[in-house]
Amino acid sequence: MKHLTCASIHRLTVLGPVLAALFIVWPGVAPAATPATMAAEGALMSAGGGPVADGQYLITFALYGTQKGGTAIWSEPPAAVTVKGGRFIHTLGASKPLLANTFAGVTKLWLGAKVAPDAELPRVSLHSVLFSRRAEMADGVACSGCIKDTHLAPGSISAAKVGFTYAGAKTKGGPANTALDVQCTGCVSVSEMKFDATVDLGGNALKAKAITAAAITAGTLTANTLLGDGSKLSGIKIPSGSCKGAGEVVKGINADGSLQCVKAMDPKGLPADGLDEISNGQLSTEFLDSDVMAKAIPIPDNNPKGISSTIVVPDRGIAKDLHISVEVTNSDFKKLKINLVDPAGGSYALFDDGKVAGGVLKGTFPAPNKPLKGDLSTWKGKNPKGKWTLSVMDLSFKNNTTDGELKRWSVDVLTLSNKKVQAPGTIIVGDRLIGAVQLKNASKAPIKCDASAVGYMYVDPASKTLNVCNGEAFFPLAIAVFGTQSNPGVNCAHILKVHPAAKSGTFWIDPDGLGGDPAYETVCDMGTDEGGWTRFMYHSDSNGLKKLSYSAWDLGINRAAKGGIKEWMVKTYTTPGQHSGNGGKIRNAWVMKVAAKVEGTKFNFFKFTKASGCNKHRYVGESYISSAKILPGSECKSWHGSYNAGRRLWGEHNWCGRPDQAIMWMSHCGSPSYHMLIVNHGYNYPPAYETMVGASHGGGKWSTYDEDGGAFEFFYR
Repeated sequence: MKHLTCASIHRLTVLGPVLAALFIVWPGVAPAATPATMAAEGALMSAGGGPVADGQYLITFALYGTQKGGTAIWSEPPAAVTVKGGRFIHTLGASKPLLANTFAGVTKLWLGAKVAPDAELPRVSLHSVLFSRRAEMADGVACSGCIKDTHLAPGSISAAKVGFTYAGAKTKGGPANTALDVQCTGCVSVSEMKFDATVDLGGNALKAKAITAAAITAGTLTANTLLGDGSKLSGIKIPSGSCKGAGEVVKGINADGSLQCVKAMDPKGLPADGLDEISNGQLSTEFLDSDVMAKAIPIPDNNPKGISSTIVVPDRGIAKDLHISVEVTNSDFKKLKINLVDPAGGSYALFDDGKVAGGVLKGTFPAPNKPLKGDLSTWKGKNPKGKWTLSVMDLSFKNNTTDGELKRWSVDVLTLSNKKVQAPGTIIVGDRLIGAVQLKNASKAPIKCDASAVGYMYVDPASKTLNVCNGEAFFPLAIAVFGTQSNPGVNCAHILKVHPAAKSGTFWIDPDGLGGDPAYETVCDMGTDEGGWTRFMYHSDSNGLKKLSYSAWDLGINRAAKGGIKEWMVKTYTTPGQHSGNGGKIRNAWVMKVAAKVEGTKFNFFKFTKASGCNKHRYVGESYISSAKILPGSECKSWHGSYNAGRRLWGEHNWCGRPDQAIMWMSHCGSPSYHMLIVNHGYNYPPAYETMVGASHGGGKWSTYDEDGGAFEFFYR
């Protein structure tokens, strides 16, 4: 194969294309079709003007509709062409046929040849030979208007040769009295139509504005409106039978005409939330609970850490709907972000808008406000119990202190309960309805009292109390008179708890309940220092010489111990016979908290124990009292510092040469200075027992004590 360098061939001369002796059959054309090839004879001339060297050259032929430029109408792969004396003959279409349709609409053709590896040579114009390819189309007479009636012989076209729809008639040479075939729209008027047999639409529909007929037979009749009373309808199967069960009603009709029966007001026939519909909205099993943040939180200014607030939603059941309500204030919301995290760890972007100015921002999500990220509606049908955390971040600068606050946010859950019913209206129980409402009876709280159980009530028959949950604990209310001999309280604090309006006075108590100790009557102080004080010891002495026996002392100590004493209140009166029960005027009163190591039954440590040895003292030190305070109204205004702020206790004393032990309790007042209480001691004065209430003294000289008598009482709580 010879190859020429660029520009080695000067030009291509086509001496004359001729027809080749190759015949092909064209689709849809008679066998005598024109061939799909064409012979082209030409010469290749060198740049010097003479013919090119003999040999084979790789030439690519293409046909164009323009002399220059454009896209080839036809081309074939490169062919090895033999050249001798510069001349060649090549059959165009041998590898890619020259189809007639390829040249439809083409009026001029140019032949291009490219001898590898040179560029394409100047194109050569072709004349009539190739256009004869279009003449084969005349075999099928593909023309419009080229055949006239003068070209047709009479009777040469029959019905079998006509390929278009036409109307035929039985009559010839005149009007179609009887049409053999009518396929037209609007060509036949109603006046020309008369049906002499059943009209078969062949599965098609009849569309009309109105139909008037003596009878209509249909497999299926569909209508928006049927007029008339239906009294003459026939063929309709009437449901028959009756409900056999007692109290049953018809719910529906089965396909065979039998009745579907259910019991009247059968819950299975109602929707789960249908109670409000059948009760005219007065009863409902739907509950809307709002769990709200505890208090407003200031928002740090220009701080990416921001603030967070957590709400713990209790287990109330499956949510029918859920909303998050938020209220925030800020001077500029352009860089404020509000995010939410649910109990499952899901995150929601509630607010992040650079276009909102400052002020108050309120929103309820997911409707009417839609979160920027996350879908809160997925909580429908789930239990939203657990921790919900809202965070607010202010990223704009104001003063780097605080800017606005998270005023309020809440988790609002609508639940459909199968355990409780609420009455939005007022329930009125008629006087003829006996035992209509009965609260649950239980010896202890049947459920935990928390925020979800606020208002829950039950009755404790043993204590005769109505117990109401306040969100933290059950608060007992007396439903019987407490503090009587037939119905004693456990102690005065118990009586005050079940009867908050109780006044100070005399009540019966029984600290051990059904234990071995009988109930006894005592004074309850219901007003001092929040009230609930039970008196366990009282002594009155007109001249300071009346003895308080050891047994009376020990009885009081024992009662306080069994009462579970944790605090000890002392009241003193300068007038004998006065006490809390009769409204006596106190001289001094103070409260001491008992140390844990001696509270309750351990308080018996203070019972009388005879000290051994001469001039021995059993001191009950300040370690047994954790704190002490003077109550309002006392003459004493402050404790004596050297005696440990009122917590100095003295015990029994065994004075040498005296027949009895001394029972003493003493606290020192700093302003004015005196002993607040000294009980039953002999010292050096006959007779052996002396009671001093608020005795003054002069520098430790016992002779200067003032044994002025009076009264005192001890209380525990």
